[in-house]
Amino acid sequence: MSAKVANKQDYLKILAILAMVADHFGLYLAPETFWLRAVGRVSFPIFCFYAGYNFRGCLNFGVLFHGISLYIFTVIFIRHEFICANILISIFLGQIYLFLLQSSCKAPYYYLHYPFLIWSTLFTFNLFEYGSLAILFMVIGFLCKKKVLSSEVSAIQLCCMSSVYAVMSFWHKFTFLDYIITLCVLYMLYISLSSRKHYLSVKYNFITCISRNTLWIYSIHVVIFSIIWRYYINY
Repeated sequence: MSAKVANKQDYLKILAILAMVADHFGLYLAPETFWLRAVGRVSFPIFCFYAGYNFRGCLNFGVLFHGISLYIFTVIFIRHEFICANILISIFLGQIYLFLLQSSCKAPYYYLHYPFLIWSTLFTFNLFEYGSLAILFMVIGFLCKKKVLSSEVSAIQLCCMSSVYAVMSFWHKFTFLDYIITLCVLYMLYISLSSRKHYLSVKYNFITCISRNTLWIYSIHVVIFSIIWRYYINY
């Protein structure tokens, strides 16, 4: 069996995992340390972009199983805190969206998705994590894979919308320095997504193993942070 090959996605997913852990550490264990939340702003666009980029026309029910299991665990274990449906459920809803409407993700119809998904974010924000903006980011990844959008245009769209989302979400919490950190990590994302092809052959099995088990890493780290929060922070 040939060794797995790490590519650009693997390295960006490692970045997203690290940013996600920092973000959730701030959310669960250090709620007043907002620079951690600022660093975490880069994880959401990476995960959603590649969830759409790697969509191959079928639904991944493993994502749904993990998402529902974590949601039930959160509601029962943490009760009234952090009960918005997690990003895995958002990604599965995005898969359904792409499955039903992938035929309209072609020029010149693809632009119709943007106003609809941006507008509906106002109503879906409290239902599942990031609302329909998560679905839009998946649509952008899907359009990039289909070469309807270039990597540079996709990166610009992701970074601009992520910046606006961060401002709206943390308007009364972030300091000026927190916003500078957010802009820096999103600019790094823009450079990473737009400068090279999405496949970069580099043999490195350790990186490959981590990035291609992101689903389990997400689930396990949420459970660990939840247990720590329940028994040591909010005991």
